[in-house]
Amino acid sequence: MAVETDIIDICRRHKSVDFYIGDDIPPKKLANAMIKLPIPDSDRVLALVDCSTFGSGKRAIAIGMQGFYWHTTGTHRITWQKFLGMGPMTPKIGEIVFKTGFSCVLGTSSMKSHALMALLEDIRYYFRESGLEVDRPISNDVPAGSIDLEDIRRICEDYSGPSYYVAELIPAKKLEAARENYSIPDSDEVFALVDATVFGSAKLGLAICSGGLYWDNDWTIVSHKNSVSWNEFRTATIQIKGKWELEIGEGCVFGMSGSQMKNEELCSLLLEIQSFLALEPGAETTPQETAAEEWHLAANGQRFGPYDRSTVELLAETGQIHVAETLVWKKGRKDWSPLLDEEIFAKLAVSSTSSPPPLPVRENRDVETLFEEPQESVFSIDINKATLDELICLPGMTLNSAKMIIQERERRGSIRSLEELGVLLSLKPHVVEKLRPLVSFSSLPIEVKAGRIIDF
Repeated sequence: MAVETDIIDICRRHKSVDFYIGDDIPPKKLANAMIKLPIPDSDRVLALVDCSTFGSGKRAIAIGMQGFYWHTTGTHRITWQKFLGMGPMTPKIGEIVFKTGFSCVLGTSSMKSHALMALLEDIRYYFRESGLEVDRPISNDVPAGSIDLEDIRRICEDYSGPSYYVAELIPAKKLEAARENYSIPDSDEVFALVDATVFGSAKLGLAICSGGLYWDNDWTIVSHKNSVSWNEFRTATIQIKGKWELEIGEGCVFGMSGSQMKNEELCSLLLEIQSFLALEPGAETTPQETAAEEWHLAANGQRFGPYDRSTVELLAETGQIHVAETLVWKKGRKDWSPLLDEEIFAKLAVSSTSSPPPLPVRENRDVETLFEEPQESVFSIDINKATLDELICLPGMTLNSAKMIIQERERRGSIRSLEELGVLLSLKPHVVEKLRPLVSFSSLPIEVKAGRIIDF
């Protein structure tokens, strides 16, 4: 086939030590790679990058007729059709970043990230310039008012990394543990799983399913509930809480202290799903948003798109495009225009600013108030005066812990700081941070009894 020959020719222009092409791919390396690579039976491997330490091919990147695949720190695939619509790539040491939370790591391969990126860009350019029709994935028609689960599945597939598993790549034991511990209905399909355990049992974690999100935390995390339907998720506020937690709607918290996936990465994934749901039938839309406009982008001499408004905003907010250097065009226009000149995208200039402006200074007193000690919260619990019942109500507190606090404050006279309390109870760092806004430490009055002072 012409396409097969053309892709192989492109690969030969980027040949390196660990890069095997066409019939030169060692059968044993290919067999080892195929065990882990998510390649469908209908596709054929045209080139292979060996990323394993000892040359076994068990960790590899494969170029196929329908897309490219990899199994290094994570296992993933991207079809050529999807790749044509993706934004610019960023080369880093040992990896190519497609967007926040989604990258291809080269492992111990001698092939450099900029070389692999150049290869992929050449293939993308080939498909665009040749005018060939790239096969699109088949999806079922979705009745009006329902959620297109296939798009949610595809969004999940766009992310990879440690502690994160997608679809058929979810290990059977982890999936079984998730269904048992997260209360996932039998009728729900699990699209993706975040393992939040240190030893990989997945008894704690979060599952993205056909019915919504389900999760389970350890005993230190307080959450109003442990599941959110897609209808609830549409309008939920998603925000990062400290280093290890993510809030998915008011009071609904998922703890990730045992996961290798960062809460920023999961937040990015969930926000992308939420942006998609906002455009689904049944979601509230303004009259201006009713007509879906498609925008083409141009940056650094490359063209991307078309994208809808929410996708352009997401690309800007996640740093995949530099708003000040990006041009846009849509149907009906004669020329390209700067992104920030468009009224609907003007707000991106503010949201993408990396640092806040200088503080206005009116009087010295106004500045001094910024550095005054904050007033003690009326809701804080004084560790040195609290009753046993009050102490037990604190996050992560047990009956034995509360009794130990009372015993130690009587013995020492007082507990002076949250850090001292953390050492006393051997609290994890994220529990200490959760307690910080909830507690205070006053000094207990020292009782002086009457009597003679004897001078020795």
